[in-house]
Amino acid sequence: MSDTALSPQIIGAVAGGIGVLVTFYIGYRKKLKIGEGTKMGLNLSTDSKCPSCNEPLPTFRRPKNFRQMMWGGWTCEKCGSEFDKWLKPVPPKQ
Repeated sequence: MSDTALSPQIIGAVAGGIGVLVTFYIGYRKKLKIGEGTKMGLNLSTDSKCPSCNEPLPTFRRPKNFRQMMWGGWTCEKCGSEFDKWLKPVPPKQ
């Protein structure tokens, strides 16, 4: 194999990275365009506060359940309300 040839692993890693970035970009653009959050995308806001009690949210979050781990979101330490990464309330499971 020549030294100038790219290996399939490098090409796959670069293509996968680009795919992830495109997915997040589309989710973020969809959020801006529609005004409602999607599961995809990033909330890059740094001044987030609890919608219920106005308590500042921690910079580094610890997920309290599987949904928060996969899709983001918080549970307020002060009032206990749960909301998604776009700060919309999450209804409790029945």
